[in-house]
Parts: sequence; structure tokens; C-alpha cells
Amino acid sequence: MDAFLQQFQHLQIQHQDITSATDNFNDDNCIGRGGFGKVYKGELSHSKGRSTVAIKRLDPRHGQGIPEFLKEITTLSRYTHENLICLLGFCYQGDEMILVYEHASRGSLDHYLNNAHLTWLQRLKICLDAAEGLSYLHNPRETHQRLIHCDSVIVTVASGTPGYCDPQYAMTHTLTKESDVYSFGVVLFEVLCGRLCCTYSNGRVQQNLVRTWIKSYEEKKLNDVIFKDTAILPLDQSALEIFSDIAYRCLKESREDRPRMAEVVSELETAIGYQKQFQDLTIPLEEITLATNHFNVEKNYIGGGAFGKVYRGEVSLCKDRSMTAIKRIDPKYGQGIPKFLKEIMTLSCYRHENIVSLLGFCYQGDEMILVYEHVSRGSLDRYLDSPHLTWSRRLKICLDAAKGLRYLHDQRETHQRLIHYGVKSANILLDDQWNAKVSDVGLSIMDPADEQNSVIVTVAEGTPGYCDPQYAMTHTLTKKSDVYSFGVVLFEVLCGRLCYTLDSEDHVKEILMTTWIKRYEQNKLNDIIFKYPTIQPLNQSTLEIFSDIAYQCFKESGDDRPKMVEVVAVLERSLDLLSYQEFMGEWNKTNNVL
Repeated sequence: MDAFLQQFQHLQIQHQDITSATDNFNDDNCIGRGGFGKVYKGELSHSKGRSTVAIKRLDPRHGQGIPEFLKEITTLSRYTHENLICLLGFCYQGDEMILVYEHASRGSLDHYLNNAHLTWLQRLKICLDAAEGLSYLHNPRETHQRLIHCDSVIVTVASGTPGYCDPQYAMTHTLTKESDVYSFGVVLFEVLCGRLCCTYSNGRVQQNLVRTWIKSYEEKKLNDVIFKDTAILPLDQSALEIFSDIAYRCLKESREDRPRMAEVVSELETAIGYQKQFQDLTIPLEEITLATNHFNVEKNYIGGGAFGKVYRGEVSLCKDRSMTAIKRIDPKYGQGIPKFLKEIMTLSCYRHENIVSLLGFCYQGDEMILVYEHVSRGSLDRYLDSPHLTWSRRLKICLDAAKGLRYLHDQRETHQRLIHYGVKSANILLDDQWNAKVSDVGLSIMDPADEQNSVIVTVAEGTPGYCDPQYAMTHTLTKKSDVYSFGVVLFEVLCGRLCYTLDSEDHVKEILMTTWIKRYEQNKLNDIIFKYPTIQPLNQSTLEIFSDIAYQCFKESGDDRPKMVEVVAVLERSLDLLSYQEFMGEWNKTNNVL
């Protein structure tokens, strides 16, 4: 014992100093208790200076005797890491066995699981810190052996808190590093769900939620259990997928299938990266107010709808200033916080040259504002009868929009497929070069990739003329519902007008789709096709290809309608054919001149 005390003399603290710091172990200074005894808070001088410390006073009646006490000192003195509670000293005097640790001022994580002040970035960072601490214990260094947090490898009696203990231990009485990984997976799900893994009644476990959480993950229903609070920004979709996936893998039944803590650290770092990118989209309200001249209707207003108003303004983005479209949500018109957050989540995951990009957002006080790229020429519906839209330009616009929808419909590694359910010429925007971009993607509906059927919707915002007739009967939206709506747009471009007429009070008077379909079936497209004296007519072969794919989009059965990938292929072929014929026409003119 003397040799031991000599070896760790630099860590020894006098009993009288501890007594003084804790006011003679006054219960007012007690900050915790357990099977080992009590923990007190006090200010002490120690080997690293003077600070507030946590003083663990062991009670030998509760099982921790001198060997365990000495082992804890030996072990903790060797393991130093920023994410491990540091041993600052000890006292072994008379019957007293006291350990002095650094004091973590906010206490334990379990007190904050459902705290709205804990942002998702903070939650992820807390998990990463803890993972790095465990990874340090598990991976051998030159100065120490690897540790299992539960102390040993083969154990006949181990204190395991219900809900956290590796199920394999109950069968084998063997603890491995993977036992810690399992327990840490439970913690990850607690952080994700904002609650402890067990519910209690009269001090006894009433329900273990771990199996419920695993089932929710496997059924892709995490939204049912994830922590939600409108006071904080939501968890980025990519970050959620990475975080929940690594948590789920930690809970695998077979230890061989669980990841190492080093891999857990790497995955959490990636999730944090995605969440930081998401939070970097925030734009201060002050900057938006200045950019819009305090939301000046006369100078900056460019459009609006049931959601509120859209303004034009120049804001700073990634050290550059860009002209943007600023959508100021008016909650009085039905788009509340959930819909606003959904639009941010959706648009932050979907990036494509033919999709209007979300550049930032503001969620400050009562303000809910979305900042999009500014598409300078506005929406396609304004140009349907414009002589500026030559036939090659019209086909190119349709092809661009089709590519945007194809991107939404086809699942990628980074996102689930979407049903837009708002496809119309007013939601196809045109830039300076007449490139088309699909807008209003943020209010789309997720179409789970593992479901052949689609999404049942009791209320969907559908503009007359564009809505799939099957929806009116079934209240079911599919990707083919978007195909139908896009077929309407194709006929609008072909005919140079909207698919409906309005009366004097701007109410829909007539839907023209029935007439257009009839003219196609009667081979009388020439009666309705757009004509303008200065525009070269569309040649017959291109007209047949274009009108045929538009007509197929209208098939009564969704199964008979083409996929967007097929629509893209046909439009590419029609545009290539038109370009070739225009080239040959110019070539023939040149040859005739010569």
C-alpha cells in the first residue's frame, strides 16, 4: 500500500481539504448518488490547479472495497482524453475512500434529452464526443490497454441498467467491446427520440422502448418517434439517415454485425457535416428586410399566392451577393410551421439544374421565409403565346422540365423519390437563356421507394385542368399523376394557351383538355396548334412525335401512361429531329444562294 501511495502521491488530497470543500459532506452539496455512495460538489486545489470538482465518497458497505478503489485510481490515472471524465485526485485516509473528478457543470445527458434548447447540431456533437471517448478506450495505445466500459471480459455478476445491457450478455455472461457499442446505440436512439429508453412506474421498469425504436427504423417510420420541437431547426434528412443507420447497426443482435466505435465516430462526423450545411442555409432577418426594402410591395414584389408574397432582393450567399426570390410565408393562409419546415427539408436534399434551388431560409420570431434562386423570366404560362418561343425553344423548355421531374421521380442514394402533385406551366420557371426549372418542389409528397403503390391523400391542392382524373375518384396520387399534369403542359405549349378559360370574375369557365384530346384523335391538330407569322411551323414528323407522347400522358389508367424517363427520351428525340431539320433547311438555303 505504501508503494502505491508513493506512486500516486501527486494525486493525493488531504481529507480536511475535502471536508472543508463539501462543508463536512453537507447534503446541500450532494449532486448525485448510487450503489457506490454519494457525489458532492466542492472547490479544491489539485494536481491541475484549483477548480470546482466532483467528489465521489465511496461507501464500503455497498460493495466497492479497497481493491476496486485502488484499481479505479490506477486505471483512470492512465487514461486521459478530452471526452473522458478526468481523475484529479483521491483521498485514502482512515476508513475514507474518496475519488475527485473534474466537474461537468451541466450534469448528465439524460436530463436534457427532451430539452428544446438542445439543437440537433448540439445533439450530434454530444454523441460524437461520447463516441470519441469510447473509441479511445477501445483502441490500444502505447500507454494503455484497451478497456470495456463494463470493466471486464468474463463476468458472473455485472451491474447493467435495464434497457442498455447487451442482450448477448444475458446468454453468455461475456462482455466485449461490442457490448459497449450496443449500449451506445441505445443512447443514440435516446438522443434521436428525446427520451429515455425505459419508462418506469414505482421505481420499476414499465416499458423498454428499444424494440419499438428498432421496429420504427425498419418500417421507415422514424418520423413517428423522432424528437420534435418547433423551437429548433429540424434534423437534415441526410444527417437523419446516417445517424439512424449507425444507431440501428449498433443494436444488431450479432456482435459481429455491430460497427466498431471508430466507425461510429466517422459516421457521426459525416452526419454533423450535413447538419452544418443545412444550418448554413440560415439568413438573418435583418439582411432579408434590407434586401426587400422592408418588404416593399411597389419596388420588390414579384408574385404571390395562398402562401403569402414573393419579393426580389439581393442577399449574401457564400461570400457572394446574388439576386434571389424571397418567399415570405403568411401563416394566416394555412402554411404553418410543419409545412414550412417540410419545404426546407425537401429542397435542401434535391439539387438539379432543372429544379429551382433553395438558397437559404429565415425562421426568426414569427417570420418564416424561404430564399430561392431568382429565375429572371418568370413562369412559362406567361409565354405560351409569345413569338419569342420558337418551336425549338418550346421543345427545349419541355425537355428541361421533364428532366427535372425525372430527377424527382427516380430514387437516388441521396434522396427518396417525390410526387410533385403541382405540375403546371405556372410552376415551370424560365431563366435568361430560356432554360426551364421546376418550382414548388418543397410541397411535394414522399413516395417510398419500397412501395409499388403510391400515396393516399385526403386533401391535395390541385389546379383545375391539371389534376389527374384518377385522383378525384381514388384520392390516390402516384408518379403517373405528375405525368398526366405534364401532358397538360405539353399540350399548352403545343397550342400556345392555358388549358382553361376564365370568366369575367376570373373563375374557371371551360377546361380545354377534352377538346384538345378530341382534335388529336381526329387528326385535326392543325385546328389548335400555335401559329405565328414570324415563326416557322412545326414540321409534321416532329409534331407527330411530340403530340403522341403528350397524348400518352393522358391515358385513363396510370399504368398505361409513360414514365418520365420515357417522356425525356421521346422529347430528346423530337428535339434532335427538329434541330436536324432546321439545320438541313438552313443548309439548303445556303446552297441555293450559292
